[in-house]
Amino acid sequence: MSKNREAVPAGSSTPGRSVSLLMIDAPHEDRADAGPDASRWALRDGYSSTALKCLQPDRNVVVAPQTRWHADDDAG
Repeated sequence: MSKNREAVPAGSSTPGRSVSLLMIDAPHEDRADAGPDASRWALRDGYSSTALKCLQPDRNVVVAPQTRWHADDDAG
């Protein structure tokens, strides 16, 4: 098993990388950041269009520790 680790900020691209563990740590900085619909939709779009496609199909884990800032955020 590879022990390579890399942190990639939200909104950046991850082309060509195959991962078995995806950790999304606190995608919203605070309540003000999670409030606008555009902010939540941008994170969802990046997650579904980029991050999920990097997961290895046969073995993968997604960990997302976060504070619940909005009723319609991804923690819900």
